[in-house]
Amino acid sequence: MENNTLQNEIIVQDENNGVLTSMHKKLDSLNVSFNEDWCIYKVPEYLLKGYEYFYQPLLMSIGPVFYKDPKLEPMQKVKWIYLKRFLQHPENACQNLNPYIDYVRDKKGEICRCYQQESRLSSDEFVEMIVLDAAFLVYHCLMNWFYSFDEPLVGNNLIAQMAYANNDLFRLENQIPYFVLKGFFHIAFGHIYPPITLIRATLTFIDSLSRVLLKVIKLQLNQTLNIY
Repeated sequence: MENNTLQNEIIVQDENNGVLTSMHKKLDSLNVSFNEDWCIYKVPEYLLKGYEYFYQPLLMSIGPVFYKDPKLEPMQKVKWIYLKRFLQHPENACQNLNPYIDYVRDKKGEICRCYQQESRLSSDEFVEMIVLDAAFLVYHCLMNWFYSFDEPLVGNNLIAQMAYANNDLFRLENQIPYFVLKGFFHIAFGHIYPPITLIRATLTFIDSLSRVLLKVIKLQLNQTLNIY
């Protein structure tokens, strides 16, 4: 009787060996998809489909996800103009590109880990994109806080689009990590202003823009109600 039981166990083990080995291999090679460094997540397809207008930028890309999108290319010129003004600002302690490029190169791995979606840009393309976007955002926020940060001349055709491009700065995937902005601010203006300055300037910009967006939403809602 004992021999029959042992023989049955051996047969079962032999039958399960292929499945058992296969499942162990899959368990051992399992890569958990969650990364604790992620802070800029990819919008799930079931949320995105049919609602792309709310999640994808219409005029301006920020960060690697929508970089090089042909329809967003015209606004790249604006960011280059802002970068030049950022570097030439009289209070900027570092008026050449080297410190900012070095900063991004040093932090590149940390920046990349903030994105759920892996970047396909080359290392140099990625560094250039982050330098350009970070300088633009820092100057753009400070412009709404200090009078000395005057609005650059970008041409009537582009400045008219800036009001709409501001909305793109709030798209979920259209972001760069905030610590990069802090790093740029510290390099350029940390010798004059305390770190809290950038936070206040950013919150002021968000508050002013949210008020404009709220007025637009109310106007659109009223128009919709009048139709019915």
